[in-house]
Amino acid sequence: QNVNNRSIVATHPSLHIYYPSMIYTTPYNQLNWIQHPSHAQNLRDRLFRHNHRQTPQQNSQSIKIGILDRPDTRHITNIMDLFNAVSQRYPQHLVELTTFSYQTPMIDHVEWFATHSVIIAAHGAALAHGLWLEPNSTVLELFPANYYPVDLFGSLIEQVGSHRIPYYAGASTLANADAEGKQAFLRHNKSGKQRYFARQANMTVPIPIILELLDQALTPLQFEEWMQNRRNELHERTQLVLSSA
Repeated sequence: QNVNNRSIVATHPSLHIYYPSMIYTTPYNQLNWIQHPSHAQNLRDRLFRHNHRQTPQQNSQSIKIGILDRPDTRHITNIMDLFNAVSQRYPQHLVELTTFSYQTPMIDHVEWFATHSVIIAAHGAALAHGLWLEPNSTVLELFPANYYPVDLFGSLIEQVGSHRIPYYAGASTLANADAEGKQAFLRHNKSGKQRYFARQANMTVPIPIILELLDQALTPLQFEEWMQNRRNELHERTQLVLSSA
């Protein structure tokens, strides 16, 4: 089905996927993206088939950590220091640094999110691709000073069966980050102009705190739980394929 020269490759009562460029959701303000994680998996599989690609499988023997930077606003100014610190902290895992451009094909965005089990990224529209995450993935979502719409993409990530760790970069301490972020957002987003300038700001993230949050996400217990969930999921998919053959 074609709409305004875009092809609808998948649809859901509250979600339409348009190829090649956009994701539209309605109603936007209810934060109700999908009803069940399996719906997101089915949409992802259909999108890969539409593009004549095999659905990617995460490596069950290691964790792939992706650091996603923005090309313009909300840029992480110490991104290379962050990349080097994460790489040194987790030499047993593959760490990748990526910047999406407006010319990057949508299917490449989809595949990137589907193949990383841990993602560090600034809050922004790219996190709408959280729809394509594998269940039990983790996203560390970073917010600049005075801008903290914490529920928007967090609800999407949780509804696909993954985990989201928000961090407000304007916080004085990690313990106070959530409360300070919400207070600052209320103070500095009372008008469209205030919101515009707040959301444009770049940020320098405190690397020790980011590593602490990653340590929490990658404890051996959680890693083993993630591995077992991946094994169970792959087994269930295999049984489903065999039963439908």
